[in-house]
Amino acid sequence: MNRNEKGYMEYGFYKKYWIKLNKMVLRNIGGLLPQSDHPFGKILGRNFRNFVARQIVVEFGKGISVERGANLQEGVILKDGCTVGINCLVGADAVIGKNSKLAPDCIVYTRNKQFHKDVGRFYDYSPIQPVIIRDNCWIGARVIILPGVEIGESCVVGAGAVVTKSMPPFSVVAGNPAKVMKSLLEEENKT
Repeated sequence: MNRNEKGYMEYGFYKKYWIKLNKMVLRNIGGLLPQSDHPFGKILGRNFRNFVARQIVVEFGKGISVERGANLQEGVILKDGCTVGINCLVGADAVIGKNSKLAPDCIVYTRNKQFHKDVGRFYDYSPIQPVIIRDNCWIGARVIILPGVEIGESCVVGAGAVVTKSMPPFSVVAGNPAKVMKSLLEEENKT
């Protein structure tokens, strides 16, 4: 039994519909409000989106910024100081670490469609495989992270990368499929 199922049993049947309603409000109304860097964005946009996002996620830290068009699924954990950029999709049970930033249009998948040989087509969703983005990571624009991946602490993922496997801490990652381009620890030791 995953966290979502436990949550529905704990809070009752209507919690599921409350979450769906808040996801619609975050996506549609939150998407119309100004960005956080706009003069009225912090008052109108960010505070409203953060209020609605608190209703959806399991854990919501301090100093978080949820931007326009963000789509958060149930069971997400957002730690202190993280940013979910414009039009990002964060799948169920994903964990975003402290001070980690998701640039615009990032997609964090936590499940895929399953192919059934008997039927001969894609039929149902696979079980949720949580994605963990550790502390102090920067995920570039339009990055796609696939289910079950763990991004190590202080990683930088270049724009447009498709992360198919877990990445070690303190590394720069880029490409499709994503590969470690260099280690930030080696660079630090040289100086």
